[in-house]
Amino acid sequence: MDHNVIRLLLEQCHASQTSIGIVSQYLSMPDYSDTGQGIVAGGSVSPYIGALYLTPLDKVMEQYQDRYGIRYQRFMDDFVIFAPSRHKLKAVIKKVHAILADLKVNLHPKKRFIGTTIRLRQGSIQSSPYVCRR
Repeated sequence: MDHNVIRLLLEQCHASQTSIGIVSQYLSMPDYSDTGQGIVAGGSVSPYIGALYLTPLDKVMEQYQDRYGIRYQRFMDDFVIFAPSRHKLKAVIKKVHAILADLKVNLHPKKRFIGTTIRLRQGSIQSSPYVCRR
């Protein structure tokens, strides 16, 4: 996670300068080499920062739910997208990649699944023919 992106997101949600200062101090704790990236794993503030970091994705996916008829669900840094067609899923995935690039993160190539819900193991959800899971 890029520290400048986190500060920008805090400013966009109108966080106080005191809050931004506290988060900046928290971000500097694991960053001994001054890389400007990363957060403390398991830290008390980390889940809030993680939730804040992906709010741009959440906002766009909320709009796309109506526009493309998709279903988007996220828990922490994992998300699933169901789409009624492969064409609509491709359009949504293209936007996901663009948003994540803006946030300076990307999808891990081995931790994603794109295909029909029939191909999902255990407890597959049959409500949509195509799915993208991270």
